[in-house]
Amino acid sequence: MDSNSLVPLSLLGPAVSAARTCARRIHKALAEAWLHRAAAKPRLSGAAAKRLKAPFETWKAKGVAAFVDALPLDPSVPVVAQTRAARRPAARACAGS
Repeated sequence: MDSNSLVPLSLLGPAVSAARTCARRIHKALAEAWLHRAAAKPRLSGAAAKRLKAPFETWKAKGVAAFVDALPLDPSVPVVAQTRAARRPAARACAGS
């Protein structure tokens, strides 16, 4: 959550149990935090903008579905019933590949 907020949590002091108790702290710290916000276009140093070559052979996929099908997985292993929440997103991801 801290990376998605305007005010870093480190500026807000000790933890609170409700959002309303934290609102004054956020309003107070916002002016200072706003001065240090991220730029719309990042300014990169020469080292950060440089392309690097991986020190190993990179994977070049021709097709993710074909790659997964080629993996040495045991098809006799049953599906784990406790993963109900992940079933729909996983099915959508598989259907799209």
